[in-house]
Amino acid sequence: MNPRFLSRLSAELNGFLQFKRSLGYRYVRAEYTLVEFDRFLEEYLAQRGDWRLDQAMVAWLASKPGRKAVSIS
Repeated sequence: MNPRFLSRLSAELNGFLQFKRSLGYRYVRAEYTLVEFDRFLEEYLAQRGDWRLDQAMVAWLASKPGRKAVSIS
C-alpha cells in the first residue's frame, strides 16, 4: 500500500513509515491505522476549523471505544 496522507501531518506520517521500514519492519497493518488517523484529522479539521494534535488524538481514540490497549499504544 502506498498511502496518500492528506492532513497537515502527511510529511511526518510518511517519514515515520519510512523510518520503521528502514529498520526492517513491514508495518502494513499499522499503516492502515495511520491512514485512518490521517483521514480522521481531515474530518476533524473540517468540523472544527483547526485542531491541536493532543486534542485530535484524544477525539480519535474516543471515536473508537472498542479498541484494545495494544491498538491504542
